[in-house]
Amino acid sequence: SIGANAFEGCSRLASVDLMAARSIGNSAFKGCAGLASATLPAAESIGDNAFEGCSRLASVNLPAARSIGDSAFKGCAGLASASLAAAESIGANAFEGCSRLASVTLGAAPPAVGITLFGSISVSQPVTVKIPSSAKSDYGVPNLPGTNFDNELANGVYPDNWGNAFRGIGWDRTTGDYRGGTVNSHISLAFETY
Repeated sequence: SIGANAFEGCSRLASVDLMAARSIGNSAFKGCAGLASATLPAAESIGDNAFEGCSRLASVNLPAARSIGDSAFKGCAGLASASLAAAESIGANAFEGCSRLASVTLGAAPPAVGITLFGSISVSQPVTVKIPSSAKSDYGVPNLPGTNFDNELANGVYPDNWGNAFRGIGWDRTTGDYRGGTVNSHISLAFETY
């Protein structure tokens, strides 16, 4: 277990290799601006603000992480890909400020998502959500590849679908209810299967 604030502000920390760590505490690596690589294959829980401000972090692969805290990757301006195949929940504002994010890999069951997952950022390319081919109907994806959810912007009304939940509405996995946040119109999604 890596405790809360364990490496906070260690701006010259370049990499971490914590093969057995199962829990990463709140703000554990917050402000580690030089952190470019984090290997955490056993981590099941990622705390709030765990990697906030890790601007050099280019990718994360968290194959065992079931819970991703609020603002976990906030301000990770260099983050291009996130593999969260075991995620059951992703907290609010988890990717706020991740303006280079290009792909997020998820598992068979759509994770619960907090509202304003991307904050108010604008991403220049579509964010590709990669899901198992058997999970299309669970994610509410009508067509692949290249599906996006921008059609609601014309009249200001969005349909309930998981893609829009991911873009800001938020979604409760237990009840299947949408949380009522606002769609981030600056984020365009595309879906791919693997």
